[in-house]
Order: sequence, then C-alpha cells, then structure tokens
Amino acid sequence: MSKKILFVCTGNTFRSASAEYLFKAFLAQHQDNSFIVSSAGTRGNPYGVYRETEQRVKSHGGDMSGHHYMVLDQDIVDNADLIICMAAHHQEFVKKHFGAKSFLFNELAYGKSTDLKDDDEAYGEYEDLGDFIYETVDTIWEGLPVLYEKIQSMDL
Repeated sequence: MSKKILFVCTGNTFRSASAEYLFKAFLAQHQDNSFIVSSAGTRGNPYGVYRETEQRVKSHGGDMSGHHYMVLDQDIVDNADLIICMAAHHQEFVKKHFGAKSFLFNELAYGKSTDLKDDDEAYGEYEDLGDFIYETVDTIWEGLPVLYEKIQSMDL
C-alpha cells in the first residue's frame, strides 16, 4: 500500500510544490513507486509558479509544467499519511485548523528545527530572486536522500 506524503507551504507555488515535484523525480530515479506525493498551501497563490522555479526543478528531473496550486482543506489533510511543512507557521496552521501532526522539512532532511527559507523573510536577503529560488530548490533536492530514509523508517 502506498504511503501518502503531503508537503505544505503558504502559496503552493514555490516551496511545497518544488518539494512535491523534486520528491517525485527522486522516487522515479530510485524506481520507488511506494509513495503518493502531493502538496498544498495554507492560502494558495493564484499567480502561479515562477519560471525560475520551474527551470530549477526541471534541472533536477522534476516537471512542474502542469502544476496548479491547491489550498489545504480537511479532505487533503485526512488523506495524508505524513504532512511535511516548510515553516513552523505552517505547522501551527495545520495543528490549529485541522488538529493534525506534521513535521518540518528541515527537521526530517537536516535534523534542524528551522524553517525552509520563509518567503516573507528570506527574499530581502538576496539581490536576485533567481538566486533565492535556486538556493531554496537546491536545498530541498539535497535534503531528499535523508528525508527519504527517515520516511521509510517511520510507521505510517
């Protein structure tokens, strides 16, 4: 039986969507079809995925071309075996609105209780949006092997 993994961020057009498509690419490269991977946002972003995000995810083998944001709701939460949030405020949202347990991406992938580059705070640290996007996507990609091992060892 497939394990259902849900990635959550704010708009579902950058971090959680990148994690979804990167993890799908990672699983395909490892010929593992034991997971169903999806993503959603706490409020969604109707403006779509940045071209730079789509390009960087593609450089790692992911294809975001058909992505449409999803807004988190009870059905999505109830359907997930494991919820992985990109930032602590996403975890708080999931717990407050749906009473569900979740983990931080960085907690599983890097052993740190820190946010994965919260958009609102981190954009200002970069002169170029592309640099911010590339670094964030690469951070997700580089964390997937450890995240994958941890997920496999969890009782879902």
